[in-house]
Amino acid sequence: MNYRYNTTRAGAAVLSCATLAVLFAASIPAVHAAQAAPPAKAAAEVVKPTALWDFGTVKDGVIANSVPDGSPLKFFTWNNPPQPTPLPGVGVRVAHGSSVEGPIKDMPGLSDGKPWSLDIDFTIEDKPDGYCGGMFQSMDYLKAGLRVVLGNNMKLTTEIYHADGKGTYLSSTSPLEIGKPYKARVTFDATKATLYLNGELDATLDTAPPAPFSGACQIGVAGGNKYNFNGIINRVAIYPGTKAPAK
Repeated sequence: MNYRYNTTRAGAAVLSCATLAVLFAASIPAVHAAQAAPPAKAAAEVVKPTALWDFGTVKDGVIANSVPDGSPLKFFTWNNPPQPTPLPGVGVRVAHGSSVEGPIKDMPGLSDGKPWSLDIDFTIEDKPDGYCGGMFQSMDYLKAGLRVVLGNNMKLTTEIYHADGKGTYLSSTSPLEIGKPYKARVTFDATKATLYLNGELDATLDTAPPAPFSGACQIGVAGGNKYNFNGIINRVAIYPGTKAPAK
């Protein structure tokens, strides 16, 4: 019997088994790693505004709309009212009747009743001069459209007007504070209006959306006796849909 031959084959068999065991053991972490890897996250959906005005950028009393071909806003000058104060890089101070306005004809959402959202970034510097202070108004009173006002009780209220001549009212749960920056978003779908403040859900109201309105908007005043907002407006935007703001 050729012991050398048998020994060599046995050694090869042992070596082969050992090698396989090492390779198998090395593959286990890779398998576990593949199994433990979390699935790739889908990219966040980007919702483009239908109008966006940066009040920190004013030229000759005009606030450009960053949406291509969008209408600008202008300081209201008819009949020599108080004028807004530009604060470059920050916003525009409106007080005691100064305001800005502009056309928003055929604005999606506001003009067709589809779901939409309104953003207003602002800081209150004093209580309104009258019963309330207008922050955004685009409406035919109690017939169509809406207005967002700061009440003399310091609550933020969205007045929603319907074709039947009635209004519904969405108010913040608590009074707002003078000197504190706020980012407000109001959303409207077929059955509900929702208010967010600084990224947090604040209030909801079961209501139909505003009746479609196509015309102009005013910021800083509302129709009424001294319904003037006293503070700084940083940004106003209109979006399609009702997405919650980022926190």
